[in-house]
Amino acid sequence: MLKRKLLAIFASGIYMLMLSSCISSAGGIYKPQSKQKSVQPADHCITLNYYDALSAMTEKELMQQQQMLRENANAIKSSQLNGDCNQLYLAMLLSMHATGIEYEEESEQVFQAFLKQDNYLTVQDRQIATLLLEQLQRRMEMRSDLQTLKQQLKKERAASLTLLKKLADKQSKLNQLKNIEKNINQQEQEISTPSTDKIPNNAK
Repeated sequence: MLKRKLLAIFASGIYMLMLSSCISSAGGIYKPQSKQKSVQPADHCITLNYYDALSAMTEKELMQQQQMLRENANAIKSSQLNGDCNQLYLAMLLSMHATGIEYEEESEQVFQAFLKQDNYLTVQDRQIATLLLEQLQRRMEMRSDLQTLKQQLKKERAASLTLLKKLADKQSKLNQLKNIEKNINQQEQEISTPSTDKIPNNAK
């Protein structure tokens, strides 16, 4: 089942590449005429099927998929073609299986680059990419807020430890003063009321 989905994805990618090549002219990229506001591809990216395929992949397969998509995205970029689904697939993969902030930031950049090709996107692809980008940005914002809270908590804990240390130091000094005061009072009491064994015998 997984192989069948991946074959369908690959076939769709080849189709999009051929379609983009057809609309390219010898002098460069095809530009819409003034009466034609946009150029829509014949079919949209199969994002839902690709999402299911990603969910079923192993870690090794995901790494292989990432490498393949990067190579395809670079090839499309160097040939100056637009509307390539591989760019969207790469953004989805980096967003879904991010192992760190670096991948999330890269995924955001790829989503934004994909959405800039407005004239070459179907309405469905644009909506899905926008939704996924917004979800990613919310997650990144929550991660940033969490990191800020952790830093604040760390500072507050450090401040609390400093206060506890100062409190313990003050308490130690207070105990020392109490002991000194106790010793002074005891000495004063001994002077004012000497013990009977220290009184001379002729005084009895």
